[in-house]
Amino acid sequence: MFKNEKGSALLFVLLMVVMFSILGLSVLGATVSGGKRTELQEDQVQSIHEAKKAIQQGVVLIQSYFEDYSLKEMDDYQNDIDDFNNLVLSYDGTNTEVRYTIQNVTDEETDIKTDTNYTRVFEITSRAEVDGTGGAPAQVHEFSKRIYLSATPTALQNGMGAKSTLQLNGSPEISGNVYASVLNLSKEGYYEFGSTRPNFKTKLYPIIQPLNTETIQQQQAIVSIADKNSFQTVNNNEEFLNQEASNFALENISVDKYQGINVAETFNDKSSSYKPEYDKDHCVDVDPFGNIKGENGKVLLKNGKVMGEDETINEYIVSTQCPGVPNKINKFMLYDSENLLGEDSWLYVEGNIDIIGSREGIPEGEIMKIEQNLLVDGNLFIDGTIQFNSATYTTGTSEIYNSNIIGKEDEQLALFSQDNLIISRINEFEDPSEDQGTLKAFFYSDKNIDLYAVGSYIHINGGIFSGNNLTANATRGNIYLNDVEDGNNILGEATGNPRLQIEYDPTIVFNKSQALPRVERLQVYSNSLQEKTYNSN
Repeated sequence: MFKNEKGSALLFVLLMVVMFSILGLSVLGATVSGGKRTELQEDQVQSIHEAKKAIQQGVVLIQSYFEDYSLKEMDDYQNDIDDFNNLVLSYDGTNTEVRYTIQNVTDEETDIKTDTNYTRVFEITSRAEVDGTGGAPAQVHEFSKRIYLSATPTALQNGMGAKSTLQLNGSPEISGNVYASVLNLSKEGYYEFGSTRPNFKTKLYPIIQPLNTETIQQQQAIVSIADKNSFQTVNNNEEFLNQEASNFALENISVDKYQGINVAETFNDKSSSYKPEYDKDHCVDVDPFGNIKGENGKVLLKNGKVMGEDETINEYIVSTQCPGVPNKINKFMLYDSENLLGEDSWLYVEGNIDIIGSREGIPEGEIMKIEQNLLVDGNLFIDGTIQFNSATYTTGTSEIYNSNIIGKEDEQLALFSQDNLIISRINEFEDPSEDQGTLKAFFYSDKNIDLYAVGSYIHINGGIFSGNNLTANATRGNIYLNDVEDGNNILGEATGNPRLQIEYDPTIVFNKSQALPRVERLQVYSNSLQEKTYNSN
């Protein structure tokens, strides 16, 4: 009996040893397996990190080659581009020291005319191949970034900005990059009504979001601040950053990289090239009231040709020195013309000019078209619906009043004002959720710019920039006349559409390149990092 009990105890001990051995092996196996998974994940993270790092190395290479590059004649510039193309041909992404490729993809940007435009586009690509887990196939993470070389001012590379302070009050919505030396944001703003300046409040901060067009797909908008420590909001900085963290990246930049616009210098430069002599063949016919007549009135020229002659003249002038123009006239009226001058010609106006376009109910075929560039030595006033394909410079004030500016296909108005820029009574008290008129234009002023989108609904497809300070006040949703007349604080709808929308149009850099302000050196800038993932073959 005792022998049997001793045998049972031994069997029990052996069984327990086996069980603990199995359990130990399971734990060991799980530990080893987990260690391998951790090691695999670490390798994957490291591989992806190296691929992203390689992109940045490519950016540094291009920047070091072209940054502070002084502009040359086009043939010499193209020779330098060819030399760089040859340099990067050896970078095929397989070298352990150079894990990226650089390709000249300028030809993919169909709007760039390389014989007259300094803009060039390079694409940097890097890949990381990571093993799949659980029997899944290996995956390739492909990163890319496009680098743009452009002989354009800083202003034209941003949807909204100011050389000094950019103050965004209320809740405007900006799609594209933003530039400022100092950036302030607030949920509170004000508007002008008569002689009063009532306050308003919104529930949302300004929205800065990526631009998504056929040519640019941003993952994040780039907010460039010359003094990063000067970024602040009037209410709560952290709330804004938490709300918008996925939409944009704050980027600290060097002040000396800013390339400004001097409208006076540019105006004089263009005038020296395009201001014609005072003779009858270069004078647009003006009636005694200062009207520049269009198709239905008395005209001297049509479609770029002097009537009655075969010779094409590309520059025309409106001046009191022209024959038949009384000296007492100091304002000229351009209205209801059907392409008064030929495309890409220049019209020089000595004095103030009003451009009065079509009103509601006018068929599209009868909409006023301005396809020439304008040099206005005075004030400019634009009213009504007008189709623009023009670079326009004014030495005085520029006012856009109750207007709908239509671009011709991918073209737009590029307006550079030496004095104040005023945009007022646009789509007044209209519903921002409906398709209202758009200002297809890029606006620039050497002076301060104040935008009010409370009663107005302003949608700018192009951009706006101040050579000094820019303040934008915008609420959301529907606003009615009695809201404004009451003078009480207006609380914008939290979910309503913004009454100020700025959508950057990158084609401003490519179109009208010869008519845009000149700069002394190339600008090097990029879009955001792109990523796509696919199974390895």
